[in-house]
Amino acid sequence: MVLTDDNFATIVDAIAQGRTVYQNIRKAVNFLLSCNISEIFIVLLAILFGWGAPFTAVQLLFVNVVADGLPGFALGKEPAEKGIMNEDPIAPSESIFSRGLWQKIGVNASIFTVVTLIGYYLGTFVNSISPWVEASHEVGQTVAFLVLAYSSIIHVFNVRSDRSIFKVKLESNKSLFEMAILAIVITTVIAILPITQELFSLVRISFNHWLLAIALSIIPVAINELIKFHRLPDEE
Repeated sequence: MVLTDDNFATIVDAIAQGRTVYQNIRKAVNFLLSCNISEIFIVLLAILFGWGAPFTAVQLLFVNVVADGLPGFALGKEPAEKGIMNEDPIAPSESIFSRGLWQKIGVNASIFTVVTLIGYYLGTFVNSISPWVEASHEVGQTVAFLVLAYSSIIHVFNVRSDRSIFKVKLESNKSLFEMAILAIVITTVIAILPITQELFSLVRISFNHWLLAIALSIIPVAINELIKFHRLPDEE
């Protein structure tokens, strides 16, 4: 470490900045792998169950580029979390997946897999969801696409901190909030406009299907909040 001034407090600031960067890398890894790993299991399980492919290649590409990409870029601007200098030093040999990161990724990937498969199954095989739109493979793909995209976008707020999302101010990283909103708007628009529906192999779905997709997308947030509450019950 080379000091460019005569203030030794600079060392503390440099360490804090380094820990913040490392912490943000871990958040980005958590965010991206949770969705990407779930995509593998969603496709694999749906095919093993004999339900058919839940996504097309272009739909998965959209989720990775827009739903994951836009909010993911903004994670790099996350400010340091409270108490970051009270954490144990990071050993040079320590894996980036240590301190429970693999467990977090595994839990979230599992949740994404379950809720997306539920959406795909209900849209594909259950006609009672809507009296106006008959269940079909295309409807199931559309619902599954929306569930995976929305839940992935919202997940960026889960990974910001081990604290509740209601205790982390949105204005502390305005670009993340803006990118998340932009990703949600783009996802919604392509699922509504006929020209983009055709481009992404989507179809018109009923209002009930939209409600189903939104409800399933919120489940990962609720489960993460319960986990955080259980881990940090006395946090202020």
